[in-house]
Amino acid sequence: MKKDLRFIQEKISAIQFGILKTRDNDGSKSWQVKAAPHEDSTFHCVITDDRPCDQLVNSRVNLVQRHNDDYLYITGRVSAEADKKTKILSVNILKAAWFVRQSKGKISWLKQKYLYENYTTDDMELAS
Repeated sequence: MKKDLRFIQEKISAIQFGILKTRDNDGSKSWQVKAAPHEDSTFHCVITDDRPCDQLVNSRVNLVQRHNDDYLYITGRVSAEADKKTKILSVNILKAAWFVRQSKGKISWLKQKYLYENYTTDDMELAS
């Protein structure tokens, strides 16, 4: 496992809560989730909203997490619904980035701290 992915997974675990977003023909949708790293380049999301999420299987999603000046932005594909009753999704990470807010005077920006990419040829179109 790459070092960058390990650090990003530790941050996912430390932050836990985030917003899972997807876009389809009906527009964009988002769910509040509790995320936890799983094996290799996957993580599980527990959907805390009451809205249905079964249409997410095999779709591209983005997980956004923020804690203080740390920001995680993860693009992935939902590989399965691990548990329908408690609404747990399994997501394969395609690309993950950890950013840190920096500032000087009145100007602030995000600086990339770690980046992990895990694309296959099928995923190239999905992630763009």
